[in-house]
Amino acid sequence: MTAESGGGVVRLRKSGVGVVLGGLLLATAATVLPAAGAAGVVVVIGIAGLVFGDSTDAVQGAVGVLAVGGIGLVEAVPGVGLGLEPYALAGLAVVFGVFDVLASLALRRLSGTSQ
Repeated sequence: MTAESGGGVVRLRKSGVGVVLGGLLLATAATVLPAAGAAGVVVVIGIAGLVFGDSTDAVQGAVGVLAVGGIGLVEAVPGVGLGLEPYALAGLAVVFGVFDVLASLALRRLSGTSQ
């Protein structure tokens, strides 16, 4: 049971890092591209990470990047999303990703696993 929950904690941390990276990529791309283009760049980077990721950690991080890009694409369509601008979405992604990482560290400490 501990090994299973420990693996889940590690997955949470790796995808959280990917979400932070996706948020930073979205904010950077939004400085030179419109919202849909910036989100598209993040999606392409996430897909590239899934396809070319050589480890489980890389793939889990790519899932986080891809999630931010996908949400960015939905937000770029008028009348479909919540109307968040790319910078607001990027900020929320970074905050949520940091929360994921901190939560995984707290869960790891509480469960007593060494991963």
